[in-house]
Amino acid sequence: MPTADQVLQHSHSARSLGSSAGHLREKSEALWHSLRTDNEDAVSSAFLVGFLERAGLRVMDDVRFARLAEKLDGNLDGVANDVQLTREDLIWASEEGIGLIKKVAENELSVPNFGALKEAIEVVYEKVLPNSSGANAGYIPQLRDADPEKFGISVCTVDGQQFSIGDTEDQFCIQSCSKPLSYLLALSQFGTEYVHNSVGLEPSGRAFNEICLKDVSVPGSGKKHAIPHNPMINAGASEC
Repeated sequence: MPTADQVLQHSHSARSLGSSAGHLREKSEALWHSLRTDNEDAVSSAFLVGFLERAGLRVMDDVRFARLAEKLDGNLDGVANDVQLTREDLIWASEEGIGLIKKVAENELSVPNFGALKEAIEVVYEKVLPNSSGANAGYIPQLRDADPEKFGISVCTVDGQQFSIGDTEDQFCIQSCSKPLSYLLALSQFGTEYVHNSVGLEPSGRAFNEICLKDVSVPGSGKKHAIPHNPMINAGASEC
């Protein structure tokens, strides 16, 4: 079984590979040689999964690893359920997430040393956990009735590296924290031009919950209509 250093050393052979669909098999072949040692004809799934999860990637929960998860059939409990992946197994199983696996092997994720980040978050969590000062906001029932003893921290990088600690499975009301999420979903589904025909971009200079609109010209019509100033005030968030 190769070590992480061996993976990084062997993976340099894959650096020159392009990202087009025609290079997928070449990338998978390079990955195969990166993850096996010279005298092995298989790659240990326990090592591969551990290698990815130490980098903060959750193989069984990440749609980018759907094929790999299917190949392993949920057998991720360590050496006892280790699956020996042949060359064809690995090429087939890694086809969807090959670019991401390659980034892990070449230490090019957004947080290369994810273990250090986890340790820092754990330190912060343990330091903050005993602090029970303050009180729930009382002006909204969902905030007033929330359990004040619940506390958790979750992080997710742009590459999908994840770590959670504490009460992170409990549902809670996020209130205005939903606004940027709704805005991004609207942009993703309808596009910038469509969304910004209904909601603006500029600061309003008003309270977040004030009911106010601004007049803007309708492109190509010479007419005006009233829209919220931006997606982060209540009127704009309701449009998204």
